[in-house]
This record gives sequence, structure tokens and C-alpha cells, in this order.
Amino acid sequence: MKAEDLARYRKNVVAFAEHVFYVPGPDGRPRLIRLEPHQKAILRHTLTPGRGGRFPYTTILNAEPKKSGKSTISGVVGLWMALRERNAEVYALANDLDQSLGRVFKAILYAVRHNPMLKRAATILRRTVTFKATGSVIEALPSEYAGAAGSNPSCTLWDELWGYTSERSQRLWDEMTPVPTRLNSIRWVGSYAGFLNESRLLEGLHDRGLAGQRLGGRLKGLPCYRDGTLFVYWSHEPRMPWQTPEYYAEQRKDLRPNAYLRLHENRWVSAESAFISPEAWDACILKAYRCPSTGPELVVGLDIGIKHDFAAAVGVFKDNGDVWVGPYRVWRPSPVVDLESVLQYLIRLRADFGSIHVVCDPWQAQHMIQRLSRIGMSIDEFPQTQSGLTRAGNTLFEMIRERHLVVWEGADELREHVLNAQARETPRGIRLVKSGRGKIDAAIALAMAVTTAHTVRHFEKPGVVRYA
Repeated sequence: MKAEDLARYRKNVVAFAEHVFYVPGPDGRPRLIRLEPHQKAILRHTLTPGRGGRFPYTTILNAEPKKSGKSTISGVVGLWMALRERNAEVYALANDLDQSLGRVFKAILYAVRHNPMLKRAATILRRTVTFKATGSVIEALPSEYAGAAGSNPSCTLWDELWGYTSERSQRLWDEMTPVPTRLNSIRWVGSYAGFLNESRLLEGLHDRGLAGQRLGGRLKGLPCYRDGTLFVYWSHEPRMPWQTPEYYAEQRKDLRPNAYLRLHENRWVSAESAFISPEAWDACILKAYRCPSTGPELVVGLDIGIKHDFAAAVGVFKDNGDVWVGPYRVWRPSPVVDLESVLQYLIRLRADFGSIHVVCDPWQAQHMIQRLSRIGMSIDEFPQTQSGLTRAGNTLFEMIRERHLVVWEGADELREHVLNAQARETPRGIRLVKSGRGKIDAAIALAMAVTTAHTVRHFEKPGVVRYA
């Protein structure tokens, strides 16, 4: 890289990107990045030095739908900021969901390793890239604010700010504020929308930016806003060549409505939404299938009510990769659930089906587990922790979406409980939660049973005629 090129690149981030920054091409081979017109306009507007060499902004929010290249653009900015001055400090931050070596830092590593000149000039370690000639460093930091104390950042890179939701994240944001001791010190944020009243860092930037001045000029037609030294680009429109109608048609089929709006339209949503639609459940109903009264080896999910809550037992069995719903029962409290009735129901199921595996939360059903164990019943413990209910919710959702759950016609109370359930978005997926609309005990029991049946490898072949 020639000295005159470096001088030109210090003032021209677009030229730097298209002549220096490598990305994987469609064929998997490295190629120089090709910026889209809107990307060029935003980079030039936000990162062109003005009088005295200062940038017009200290915080830049680049918010677009998923798969818009936000992490790659953040990587371009980070590498450019590290190379344009001596002793630069660039930090790629991890949110509450990611490890420290996130997508932005990986994009930078890829660009450095595939540019022969940069590769020779850099020392690459697991979490750092150091340029020996200038003393500049790019470092990936975990979401631990205490480790950031005393830093003097030229640039901090924040990927998917919607996932910065903890008090620890707020402290990290505060600690990594742009510093006045450098000519230029910026925060570059890439994200799509988060959850209302949860993604507070991102929501604050969004609200402040959109309440400011709408920008025109070379940015005319782009949703760009300015409030002091804050720049916000908040787009709902896909602008990349690979964001095709066919891609979005498939995504609409795969995602719940709220997830689609947040990921692919960059719109704020509630963290809770309907678990599944009535249409999705009804598509799993096989009219020729009759609920068996004998035969297959059952996995029975058991949700025991506490005090004045309901209880439910839902039996399922696995056959040819599908999970079939068998008999179930729901108990209403009066004023509490009759646990003796639950016990006798399970004993009758074992007598009718020969073998059953009961799946239940050990905290809910300690006494029941002891009694079932004494009579030789097979029991699987399934703690209803956040991680357990998330695993169960994800499994049940996938089985229904892919139509690998088979339901007999007339299972109306089970249908009601499933449709009452809400899905709460978590970092690990969706978790079933209660709504104000009604009970979901049978849905919880079904989710535990389906998850267990789906992961158990060996079952006796069901001895039942499924088609009447």
C-alpha cells in the first residue's frame, strides 16, 4: 500500500473499503467489497472530516433489516479507523447474547488475512489485531464493563445493540463513551430493532434520532436523522441484492409474525406474542387418526398445579419421525387439584398401554414422583427452568411448524391451552409463558412430552391402527 494511497484513504472511507477490505464472494472466495449506493452515501456523510479534521458525529447508528451487511460495514469502519492514525484503539464489543469474538471482529480478521499487505503488517492473536508500524490495535472485548476501564478508544463497534439489555451492558456503554482527548473518537452501532421496553439503549438512540432533524441533500430519500452529534439511519426497506422477494416469502413461512417484523422490517415489537396460530395447529390435525386407547409406548408430560392452579397430563408417542398426540386430561382445582385422581389416571394409562414414561418438574411433583417410583413407574425429571421451558418451547414450535406433530380431531381443550400460550423471545429462542387469556397447563405438559419423545431414540413400534 503506497503512501499516497494511505493519505487518500485517511479521508475517504469508501475508497478504502473498495480497494482494501476483503469479504467472501458468492463462490466463497475472497473479493473486495462492493458497496451499495446507500452505504456509500452514509459512510461519506458520517465519516468525512470537516474543518480541523473532525467528523460531524460521535455516535452513528446504522439500523437496517437483517442480512443488510451491517456487521461488515462496522468491520470496514473499525479497520479504517485503526489504519488512519497512529496508536489508534478500536474495540469490537460483545452484547449480552454473543461471545467476544463476534461477527464484526471476524469480518475484520477476514479482511486482514486476505489482504496480503495488511497480513504482513499485522500481528493477529485470538482477540487482537496489532499493526506494529503504527501501534494501532483492534481488540474484541467481552461484555464486562470493568475490563474497559481506562481505555482511550478511537472507535467502538457495537453489533446488534438490541441485545444489550443488562445493567452490565449499560455500564459498558457508559465506560466506552467517546473521549475528548482524541481528535476523533466515535461509536459505530449496527442493529435491527429490538423489543419495546427491553432494548433500552437502542430505543433511546432511536427515539432521540427520529425526534431530530430529517436530513436531505445527498441523503435525500434515505431515512437519516441528526440530533447534535448523533446520526441515525433507521430503514425498514431491504436494499441489498440478495434480499429478494423469494427470500422473504420463505422467511414469512418460517417465522412468527412479530419475529418477521423485527428481523426483516426493522420494527419494534413486544417481547411476547402468540406462540402459534390456530391455522398452524389445525394443519397438524389428521382427521383419519383416532386417539389410541391401548398400544404404543407413551411419554406423558405432567404439569402439576400449585395451590389453586390447574394440572394436566398429555401422552404422546413417536412413530416414523413424527410425534403423535395420544390421550390427555386436564384437572381443574376445587379448590386444589386432587392429586390422587392424577395418580390413578397415570396408573390406568400404564395398564392400558403397557409402558409409560412420565415427564415432570421435580419441584412441582416431589410427592407424586415418590409415589410413582414406589410402584415402578418410569419417570424423567424435566425442571421447568427458563432454559428447560425454552428448549421445550422451541421443540414444540418446530414440530408444529414442520407438521411433525400429529393431532387427533376433537382434542379441543388441548388446542385451547396451546393457543392461549404466549411465546417470549429469549437469547436462546422462545419460551412458553402464560398470558391473560387463559390456562396453558396442557400446552406445557405437551411441550415437555414432545421434547422428551423427540430426543429418545428407541421406542416400541406402536401397535395401533391409525386410519379408521
